[in-house]
Amino acid sequence: MRTNSGRRHVPASPTWPRGIRDAVRFTRPFYPSWNDELLEQILDHFKLPPSAKIRWLSNGQRAQVSLALAVAPDPELLILDDPTLGLDTVVRRDFLESLIQIIHRQGRTILFSSHILGDIDRVVDRIGILVDGVLRIDCPTDHFKKTVRKVLLEFAGTPPEFPLCQGFVSGRQVANRLELVFAGFGDEQRQAAETLSPLSIDVVELNLEDAFIEYTRGKRRALPVFIQEHADAQTTSSQGAA
Repeated sequence: MRTNSGRRHVPASPTWPRGIRDAVRFTRPFYPSWNDELLEQILDHFKLPPSAKIRWLSNGQRAQVSLALAVAPDPELLILDDPTLGLDTVVRRDFLESLIQIIHRQGRTILFSSHILGDIDRVVDRIGILVDGVLRIDCPTDHFKKTVRKVLLEFAGTPPEFPLCQGFVSGRQVANRLELVFAGFGDEQRQAAETLSPLSIDVVELNLEDAFIEYTRGKRRALPVFIQEHADAQTTSSQGAA
């Protein structure tokens, strides 16, 4: 823009929020359903005074302010991308407990992306996992943990090659032992293992982090896909290569 004198006029820089109160004042007009009472409850829960300057807050406190501002519009769907990244253990636990309270509000849905599997296990009731850009898992968290199993086969000498069977994810040799991973270990898989005449067969239950690691790492065959509309849906097997 030019003035009558022909000189270019540069508009003054906007005044960006400096404190929590300023951030609230800046954000509120964008959302007609803004819930001041909920915002105050969250700030009070985190012991964050509205007069606090954002530049002086810790990373954890800034994450708490961001969560308060995100929840204040009372959205039906809240999308959080690695919200606990860089937070220490205590602050992360407090943050997750606040998420759980929000989830329990009627009709509340949160899409929570994180590389910290302990956080995922603590918060979510349904998970999705991408492997090589393909959605391989979309099922209740408990179903995934109950389905993925590590099976240890002990042999007197060098282990033989394990035959292909339904649900077989991966296998590797460790000394005289075969470590196998299955997406569903039942009678069919046990019979396949018994044809190798191992000295012992041990089935190991896994937590979410271990199940994720065993399912996604190492030499893989076609990965079974967990896509369920309901918790009692049958596990299906992918026909494509991972």
